[in-house]
Amino acid sequence: MTPRPDRIGRPARWTWALAFLAGACGLALAYGFREPPFPDAGAWVRRLLLGAAAGFVVSRLLLFLPPSAAGSSIRRRALDFIVIAAAAAAWIVRPSGEPFILALVSAYVIATGLEAVAAAGLRTLSNGLADGRIRPAMLTVVAGLTAAAVLGAGLLALPVSRQAYAPVESGHPLAAYLAGMYFLDNLFTATSAVTCTGLTLGDVSAEFSRFGQVVLLVLIEIGGLGMLLAGSALGWRIRHMLGWNALDEECDPAAVRRLLRFLVIAALVLQSAGAVALYADADTGPAAASEPASGPSTSAAYGCNVERWWTGPQAGRALKAAFHAASAFCGAGFTLSRNSFIAAGDRALLAVVLPLMLLGSLGGPVLYDLFRRTTYRGGLGPGRLSIDSRATLLPTLLSVAGAAVLLVVIEASRDCQLRFPRDRTPGRLMVQGEEGPSTRPAGAIVFGSAGSQRATRERVASMPAHERNTRAVFQVVAARGPGFRAARLDENSLSPASHGLLAAVMLGGGGLGGASGGGRLTVLAMLAAAFCWTANPLRARAPLARELARHWAVAAAGVVLAGTLALVLVCGLVLIYREPASPAACLFEAVSACCNVGLSTGMTTALSVQSKVLLVAAMLVGRALPVVVLMRCLSWTPPGSERAERPRAAVTPVHDDGPIPLA
Repeated sequence: MTPRPDRIGRPARWTWALAFLAGACGLALAYGFREPPFPDAGAWVRRLLLGAAAGFVVSRLLLFLPPSAAGSSIRRRALDFIVIAAAAAAWIVRPSGEPFILALVSAYVIATGLEAVAAAGLRTLSNGLADGRIRPAMLTVVAGLTAAAVLGAGLLALPVSRQAYAPVESGHPLAAYLAGMYFLDNLFTATSAVTCTGLTLGDVSAEFSRFGQVVLLVLIEIGGLGMLLAGSALGWRIRHMLGWNALDEECDPAAVRRLLRFLVIAALVLQSAGAVALYADADTGPAAASEPASGPSTSAAYGCNVERWWTGPQAGRALKAAFHAASAFCGAGFTLSRNSFIAAGDRALLAVVLPLMLLGSLGGPVLYDLFRRTTYRGGLGPGRLSIDSRATLLPTLLSVAGAAVLLVVIEASRDCQLRFPRDRTPGRLMVQGEEGPSTRPAGAIVFGSAGSQRATRERVASMPAHERNTRAVFQVVAARGPGFRAARLDENSLSPASHGLLAAVMLGGGGLGGASGGGRLTVLAMLAAAFCWTANPLRARAPLARELARHWAVAAAGVVLAGTLALVLVCGLVLIYREPASPAACLFEAVSACCNVGLSTGMTTALSVQSKVLLVAAMLVGRALPVVVLMRCLSWTPPGSERAERPRAAVTPVHDDGPIPLA
């Protein structure tokens, strides 16, 4: 068998991985500290970068073994040899430029490593696990999310990523505890970013420098695009298993590659357009350039001091616009504003952020179907869309409209809720500014609050009618995944019924293959369709293979929904047991973390150590659970394909009807 041109040998891969780690540690030590962390830091930087360059050269030389199979791998990695030759020539011509050359080579090693991982993932998604190794693929998904969170936490823990960094002295009696707490907080933030959850322990713009904000942006892109591509490949095969695909759709690897290619281009185009619109909008405002002044850095001591161009206000404004556009489309919920989008104007919310949130939550197959129907001759019509697209678009429209109307009704009719005292109740605990002196009953308890008037304006119940309606629609769409706040959500500002409504929307989530979390509307539609199929005795019988495929898909959907509910229940019970907040707030926090939404009543900043660890695990499991359960869809292929006709050894057939068709 001829070796594949995009694969390299195991020794070359391991050497490449060691070079990757050495280069990452060297660059972090060189550029991650404002001051050298120890006296001989420059020498260690040189050793690590030299080790990364040497390991990369050795990994390329290993491609020549065995010589008979070296041609294809060398042709694919021709750029690597060109970079090695150019770096060697520059080193010989100008030996004084060694630090800069080694830094560039290490950065190239890291970039090629990430490119190889992304290419392998896309190849696996498009081919549908043709080798049948499903369990290793599932473990790879979990390990990849965990590794990305840990590496992101390490980058966020660097002094260059923080606005103010106060290292703990090694002789301090609580040095180990404080260092562990510091890493745990960064791990929580990195996990929230890579899982596109949006729960934060503080103000991102005030806590992290611009480099730290770029790290968060990269983590959001990795998590959002990874989930979009993986979920879309799964959703594409599930819709074929159910017979919900369009008549002109195929499920071969070439069709899946076209889908993934479209999604990458569409994500970049939509996010770029959203960033440009937010940059031009006056509501975004220029980001404050609050980089603290610092002394000489390790990179300056090593001779590789790089001048940061983003210290100006325009660069900060561009970063803020790109950050919000990526966070909206990827469903992350991170913002560089202190109060999310509460103070933003309706124009930016409705014209830019809201469309990005909706498009990102629909799912890749639905976006691809809409694009194909609108660009093909004949235009868009309800009958031309696939069943999967209609099963996603219609519930999305109904759930958003219905939940927004309910939210407005609940908050506008507080007098009908017995849990709220009437205006004339004697002895009522009142906030100054909530009612005028003329409406204050005799004997009422009054206390002052500096932000009570602003808090009143930011509540849905006290907003004007037009603003209340727009904010309710935005908040319901944000509850499907992004987790932005357009109004105050604490227990003193939002009624318990509204919290329950938003929790139900979070559990519903978005479409299969979208960036949002939750139980997925497509999964719920599959279960509802299965109930209708079973309850209709006059339905025409389908072929046995089709029935088996549908039953398998419905069983997988049931496992996803049951696993999500079980995760929410366990996380909620632990929070209720551990935290002093109300049970309703704990359950709301559990639903938000397990469904990767990011809405909170305000208890996130006061979580205990055990609860932070619990929510980190809940965010990772909640993000990986649908992908892991539905990963088996990648093993199904249509009859007549090469893999379907390939004989399998030591496999006992269960049915005599042949392979289960996808269409």
